[in-house]
Amino acid sequence: MADKEAMLTKEQKADNKLLNEAIMYATRMHKKTVRKGTDMPYIVHPLEVMHILEMMHADKQLMAAGVLHDTVEDTKATIEDIEKRFGKDVAELVAAHTEKDKSKPWKERKTEALDHLYDAPERVKMLVLADKLANIRAIARDYEDLGDKLWERFNKGKKEQRWYYNKSVNALVALANNESATELYQKFQSLVNNVFNEDIGAMLYKRAVFHKNMGSSSKFLAKLDAAVEAGYPKAIYELGNIYQHGTFGFEKCADTAFKLYLRAADSGLAEAKHKVGMAYALGKGAEEDLDKAINYLMPLEYETYPDVSYIVGKALLEGSCVEQDIAKGIRCLRKSAKQEYAPACYLLAECYLKGKTVKKNPKKAFHLLKKACWHSYKPAYYRYAMCLLDGIGCERNEERGLMYLDDAVNAGNTDALNTFGKIYLYGLYNVDEDDEKAYNCFSQNAAKGDGVACGYLEFMYKMGYYAKADMAKAVEYYKKGAEADNSKCKLNLGICLFNGKGIKRDTELALKYLEQAAYRGEIKAMEILAEAYSGGTRVAMNDELSFYWYRHGAQAGSTVALYNLGKCYEAGRGTKVSKRRAFDCFMKAAEHGDAKAMNDLGIYYAQGDYVAKDARKAFEWFRDATKADNFAPAFYNLANCYRKGFGIAANKEKAEALEKRGAALKAECKEEIVQVKAK
Repeated sequence: MADKEAMLTKEQKADNKLLNEAIMYATRMHKKTVRKGTDMPYIVHPLEVMHILEMMHADKQLMAAGVLHDTVEDTKATIEDIEKRFGKDVAELVAAHTEKDKSKPWKERKTEALDHLYDAPERVKMLVLADKLANIRAIARDYEDLGDKLWERFNKGKKEQRWYYNKSVNALVALANNESATELYQKFQSLVNNVFNEDIGAMLYKRAVFHKNMGSSSKFLAKLDAAVEAGYPKAIYELGNIYQHGTFGFEKCADTAFKLYLRAADSGLAEAKHKVGMAYALGKGAEEDLDKAINYLMPLEYETYPDVSYIVGKALLEGSCVEQDIAKGIRCLRKSAKQEYAPACYLLAECYLKGKTVKKNPKKAFHLLKKACWHSYKPAYYRYAMCLLDGIGCERNEERGLMYLDDAVNAGNTDALNTFGKIYLYGLYNVDEDDEKAYNCFSQNAAKGDGVACGYLEFMYKMGYYAKADMAKAVEYYKKGAEADNSKCKLNLGICLFNGKGIKRDTELALKYLEQAAYRGEIKAMEILAEAYSGGTRVAMNDELSFYWYRHGAQAGSTVALYNLGKCYEAGRGTKVSKRRAFDCFMKAAEHGDAKAMNDLGIYYAQGDYVAKDARKAFEWFRDATKADNFAPAFYNLANCYRKGFGIAANKEKAEALEKRGAALKAECKEEIVQVKAK
């Protein structure tokens, strides 16, 4: 305990002393008093107020004011006494919560206090909230036991208390936006509704609806206002709709509408939760916040809101703000799409096209895209157009496909404009080649920083399409594409910088772009980096980095990287020697048709290295390697099998023919190597 005390600052010790003295003083001043209608010492209430303030992360001065808030009003203590003992800050807080003239009628005093509370500082509001929450908690507990007999304890009955507590809820509404106080304010609001408002609020709202149906706007608004004051959630929601749409002479105000929806939602009203959740999801009326959106929308998952099913389904599919659940996400999207909600139709169609989260089904995808287009959902135009152009899930219809592709361009879809560029560049879909039109399409997107378009312009300059071949100009578009965060442009720019093609060689900058491209999934970049660090090409040899990039390349699907990863494990380059892992890498690479991997597997079986010696399997792997590619060592190894009768009957003629072929390939390989070195 002594150590903990020593850790406190001088200021913290002073604050703790102030709070302890406030507790002792309040206990002494209230020692002869009990709570209304009970035998409970009154000090329990100020201590509860202090605890509630602590839950709101209040400072020690405000907590002290919480303990002392009733001392001036209910005991012989004065504000001057409080200031002398506890300082000006505490005294001002207590004074702000103390009724000035108790000789005035009850409602006049309460009205005056409420009027001051609307404009009071936040700390004063927190103090009042703590006091009122403690009071309503006690009232709610006793109301369950005593019913309406409870009101006999008070100078004013249920009607007056209802008025006062509802007004208090309204006066403290600003705390709904205070992160520390929000939850406690909502609890206070809920308890007030439970104790006072459910029955009268419902009655007032019914009357309001009656007058609305009868065409009496003034009576409708009057009763609606009364129902809102009573805290009836449906009335609050209705008033939110009025502000949202600007009806009954009200000006549109999305902020006010949202605040009202929030009040109704926090009372449990489903339709209000829907409004609040969508406001957070779309950033309309509130700052976009998917986490908050999901909190409000998730409980509505089984309601008939197609937009909710879409938002929740998308979140579950992506694992955004919720634990990923693909099956449940797909069910939600299907539910939404069944109600022809266009965004859900489009997203579900994407799933069916890719076949990653559901079984690939182009026909279903096409049907869903068609629905989305019927509802003029612009993001769907491009995918629908490509289905029609390529006959994906439907009969090919190039004329109609081009029409929807044009609609997608007009909707601002960059992919659609790039596709038109490709159509003109290569003369696709019965459209004549037109380099100028292709160039114009790509240029429009490139001007907006589109990396794909920059890549195509680079290609056109490199090949001399529409303009004279110009590698420097091509590199310029690589740069633009790289600036637009296009991974392929970063890859190509990295290669140009590495080799000094169209631009001055800059190995450091080349590595930067190659790494960026690699981290974005560009397999070629991973292979280049791995090879560079493996051989020390323009960089210091680094087996660890070479292994790192071979491993990432293998994981990304590169057969070349997979084979070389096996060689790393085999030789212990950048990692520990592991014949088992090497063998596994070679086997996987061989399954993808890699001749080198097949040849190495043949060697493993021929030598009995890691696996049991098996001449027949060795022969078969050497044979498969020669069929897969013109890899010289495989021809020599297969020739040796025929010469020695290893795994196959000896055949001198076949052996010689294979050796001859191997020698020719070896010569070609040497010539190629010389050329590479010359570069």
